[in-house]
Amino acid sequence: MRRAIIVLAAGQGTRMKSPRPKVLHPFMGRTILEHLLQSLRTIHDGPLLVVVGHQADRVAPLLPPFDALPILQEPQQGTGHALMACRPVLAEIGPCEVLLVPGDAPLLPAAELGTFWKTFSAQGYPLALVTVELANPAGYGRILRGAGGAVEGVVEERDATQAQRSIREVNAGVYFFRSPDTLGLLDRLRTNNVQGEYYLTDVVAELGRSGRPAAAFAASAPDLYMGINSQEELALAIGRLRQNVAKGWMAEGVTILDPSSVWIEPGVQLEPGVLLHSGVHLCGDTRLERNVEVRPYSVLRSCSIGEGTLVREHCVLEGTRCGPGCIIGPFCRTREGT
Repeated sequence: MRRAIIVLAAGQGTRMKSPRPKVLHPFMGRTILEHLLQSLRTIHDGPLLVVVGHQADRVAPLLPPFDALPILQEPQQGTGHALMACRPVLAEIGPCEVLLVPGDAPLLPAAELGTFWKTFSAQGYPLALVTVELANPAGYGRILRGAGGAVEGVVEERDATQAQRSIREVNAGVYFFRSPDTLGLLDRLRTNNVQGEYYLTDVVAELGRSGRPAAAFAASAPDLYMGINSQEELALAIGRLRQNVAKGWMAEGVTILDPSSVWIEPGVQLEPGVLLHSGVHLCGDTRLERNVEVRPYSVLRSCSIGEGTLVREHCVLEGTRCGPGCIIGPFCRTREGT
């Protein structure tokens, strides 16, 4: 069966308190949305739909490099309404399995999603969602389970009773379903809730009432599934990515003397033996060959530095190519084409 991915990126992100759409906030050299799309493309090369709405004219231009199709949701009336907007394109695709993810969760672990997708395909579930256990579940929809443990529904916090709010298992906003099977349930959605929206989570309850309960996949690392809803959460997510990137390069033989102060964007390439001092920033598609040393507080953006070169303190290099065995700086400034 064919596969498709839907990314929900139509929201305004009011809690960010910024004129910039939430998914366009910077995220280590890319935007939140670009980082997520790049990750999703590692597990899926087929149809990729991105639901846009708030400032769609600014979000849609980011999509062509990922061969993604914008789907306009206007007005924005909830997650269920967003999926309704995708119906015509899904009908053109034909029968398929769909992975639906929130556009504000750039750290979603693609490999784990791929594993969940294989299980979903093999088991024939009508729908599956990813759940996480949180010590403080405030703000998230709670998972409702029956006596036998089957998922019976999801209740959004604003609609939950006091007892339901004590539940720590929450909805991560990641779903697997089959089209067109699940799409027929969208006609049963209503807006009789506190927010007056069409909740996609109500589809889970409809399946439970029909005797075909949704499956639940437990996230291995809950913080990777959390959406970004505030400037503080954005900073925390960037910090987590910085840490993961640095750990990954150290495991490959790169020496990073002070990982907490070094900035290495995801597009950077490093060879074993590279030595990075405190405060170094490596941006864009910078490439450092073996035994390159970059001393404190130097910034390299989209540079290619040859083997054994020393970049001394406080250099700013942009679009620069350098052969092997050079010494650059200190306090050197180069620009594109150097």
